[in-house]
Amino acid sequence: MQGSIAQTLSLAAHGNAYLSGKLEEDYFPYHQTFAFCESVRFVDLKESGDAMTEEAFAADPVSWFGTLKDLGVRQFRIRYIASHDAEMSDRLSVGYPGGGGRWLIETIMPQGSDYWEAHWEAPDEAGGKWQVTYARVLRDAQMPEPRMPPPQMVNKKLGDALRDTARFAKANGQEKFAEAFNRGLNALKDVRWERQVYPPDYAPLEHQQLLTAVIEGWVFGGEGSWNDLRFDDEAVQQEYERLSDQLFNFMNLALLVVANPWPRPE
Repeated sequence: MQGSIAQTLSLAAHGNAYLSGKLEEDYFPYHQTFAFCESVRFVDLKESGDAMTEEAFAADPVSWFGTLKDLGVRQFRIRYIASHDAEMSDRLSVGYPGGGGRWLIETIMPQGSDYWEAHWEAPDEAGGKWQVTYARVLRDAQMPEPRMPPPQMVNKKLGDALRDTARFAKANGQEKFAEAFNRGLNALKDVRWERQVYPPDYAPLEHQQLLTAVIEGWVFGGEGSWNDLRFDDEAVQQEYERLSDQLFNFMNLALLVVANPWPRPE
């Protein structure tokens, strides 16, 4: 799974842990989703003439959690907005900074919700670390949340997609990718919990299985990834495109279900 997506999901989950008094003491900067980050800060966007300027809000994730709690935030949730880009699908663009659609953190308050979006600034030199800025892009909004299917249904749909894509990969000489898809498939029925993104015991088992399946089976990226494959046979290429889009869409759906395991506050 892309590091930017993992970090966004992790922030929402650990924000909820903070609200309930259960945040791990060493979450920032030691959690693995910050391993390649020089800084993770939070800003407000303000209009200044024809441009937008940044106003500092919090210097790091834990300060952000604390400030939001003081302001009355009741829950952190995740939203996803597909780009619907005719030039390049979200599946193909996900390996590039800013690609793959928009993953937003929703912070719920009594009067409405604010939405925060990440911008990753690449290091100046090889081996350097990223500078990440989460900007509040919308304030006091009332945006209906799409109803999500139950995790058991998503488990079946994702399992079918992983199984079909694994068979295709094996039949077309892509054993390495077939192994990844099968690891994801096995995670859907495994009780093991890979604590790579969320706090321990954060969500029910079926959510943990979905998250682990996505982590294990994620193959979408840039050069050298599953997205980089091409087949000479047109029929095979079309089947590859169909299965890849199907798997990507079900993985995104699984992440949304996993990211919001609890009901919205009344």
